[in-house]
Parts: sequence; C-alpha cells; structure tokens
Amino acid sequence: MIDHLNRLTEHVCSKLRILEFSLPNCSVLHALLETAFVASIKTEENRFVRGSLTYSDPTKPELDPPICCRADYPSFTPFAHRTRLDANALVKFSRAIDAWSGSITVYGTKRSKLFIWGVVDQQVHKNIRLNQEAQAGYSAPGIITINIEGVGDVSVYHGNLFLGRLRQNQLITRENDVLHSEFMARRLVPALEPAAISITRVLKTDQEFILGSLLDEWATTVARICIGLRRLGTGGSLLFTTTPIKDMLDVVHRFRYRALVRDADVTRYWGIVPGNV
Repeated sequence: MIDHLNRLTEHVCSKLRILEFSLPNCSVLHALLETAFVASIKTEENRFVRGSLTYSDPTKPELDPPICCRADYPSFTPFAHRTRLDANALVKFSRAIDAWSGSITVYGTKRSKLFIWGVVDQQVHKNIRLNQEAQAGYSAPGIITINIEGVGDVSVYHGNLFLGRLRQNQLITRENDVLHSEFMARRLVPALEPAAISITRVLKTDQEFILGSLLDEWATTVARICIGLRRLGTGGSLLFTTTPIKDMLDVVHRFRYRALVRDADVTRYWGIVPGNV
C-alpha cells in the first residue's frame, strides 16, 4: 500500500508542476494522502467516515477570486484555533463537517507542520452538479481537494480536474467519459435520430444540436441511475444489452426502462445485477 501511495504522490505532483504549483511539495502531498488514507479505514461511533480536505493558504485561500462574489459562492471560514493534522483529528472533523456541503481546510509547507485551520462551506452546488442534478455550479476552491470516498479510497482534484485516485490497492490515473464516447454515440444515434428529426421539424432548428442534446440527456440519466446505485452501497450494476448472456448473468429484476431508449432494436433488456459485476 505504501508503494501505491508513493506512486499516487508522484503522479499528482507531476500534474501540479505542469499546472505551475510549487506547493504542496511531494513530501507534504504524501503526508496529506497518507493521513486521508489512514482516516478512511478508521471509524467514529462505529461508522466509517467520508470527508474532504482542501489544501489552501490561510493568508490567501482563494487562488483566483471573482470580482463580485455571489451569496452562494464557496467561502473560507477560519477556526478560532488551529489543530495539528493527523488521522484521528481528521476523523473527528470529517464526522462534524459533511463532505456534501463543506471541506476541511489544511495547510503547511512541511510534513511535520500540517494543520487544520478552517472550513470551506457552500460546496452543495458543486456536489449537486457532480451528481448530475444541475448543469451549473462552482468548481472546488484551493490548490487541491482530497476526497475520502470510502474505505481505503481517496481521490485528488484541482478544481474540476481529476488528478488521481487510490481505490484500495488500485491506482487510477485517468477517468474516461464512457457515456459520451463515440462507441456509445454510434449505438444510440440510430435510436435517437427519429426523435431529433421530429423535434427539428417542429422547432425549425439545427438537427445536430437537437441530437447532441438528446445524447447528453441520455448520458445524464444513466449517470444519475448509476450514482443512485452507488449511493446505496449494496453493490450491483446497471445492465443494458441487446443480447444478454443468460447463462452467465443472474438478472434478478428485469424491466424495460423506456425513458432511456424507446427502440427495442437497440436495447431489449434492462435489469439490476446484484453483487459486484
């Protein structure tokens, strides 16, 4: 596991240097990732924690503040007293500060002098957008954000840019937008094109724009269903296929979800497959 943390640290550091950030240095970043990872396998009141860390300088927390901040813009609020950052402190703070709406702000230029100095709140709009429930929202402030996604599962972002993730013993260095890929588009365009043509005739608008909008809505719908399955935490996968292999998959709850695709030639079977597939 130490090797995976070292590799994630090196990978994220290299990306930060490309972005022209000198802090946090590799030693500090490794300490942050290690602390977040250890905290993810600890419990508080018999519950595993989920939290968020934002690395930001308390003297200048916002990298590029807007000229005029709206009332719902993420804001930094310092604590009356600073707390030394370690796994136990992070667990306590993570239980108090919900990652859905806030993030714990930390800083330090040396590994041995990292501290918790405040909280950045009003992160709700960002998380709503990430969960495909809205199209607009602010990006995460600070230089980097480290999210504790689950047990032994930490991810690193700069704003909306994914930098890396360690999920148990698997190092992930990139994210692929499968739902918006050319492969999915080739399968969906024949089913969505008739609807796009009809809408174009009525609205007298560009057909390619309407077709692109329908593809985006399809991808958003599938993403929200998958997010809901993941949020349950019970395992399982969403299955859609034209030719299901019945002797290899045990589809317990089979149903037709016509809100996604109405052409039976494109997808005949939908269902929920229990367990980790």
